[in-house]
Amino acid sequence: MEIEVTIVSTGLKKKMIIEKKTGSLSPEEIEARPNELRDIKIHPRDRAENRLLLARGERMYEESLGDKRTEIAYLLEKFEAVLATQDQQLIKKTTLAFKKQLDHLEGWFDY
Repeated sequence: MEIEVTIVSTGLKKKMIIEKKTGSLSPEEIEARPNELRDIKIHPRDRAENRLLLARGERMYEESLGDKRTEIAYLLEKFEAVLATQDQQLIKKTTLAFKKQLDHLEGWFDY
């Protein structure tokens, strides 16, 4: 675990690494670890299920007019704002609500 502290009054930054088992990693491995983790971290907006849901909403937006289009735009904006928070619990809750709202709005379309 890496901890970084900034002393507000001086701007001085201190960094500390806490290992599960002290001495189990070499200094080089400790230094490389954040880069490895950075490469595997995926933003919620880039997750497949969220990309598909956004694409569905965008398709519906392009196919709609008037009030329907305004409602879909609002829902898309709200969902993207929640994804930006990266709060997994909030995203999970909002994803379910967004999907239900899109399902409901899809019933508005006359094919």
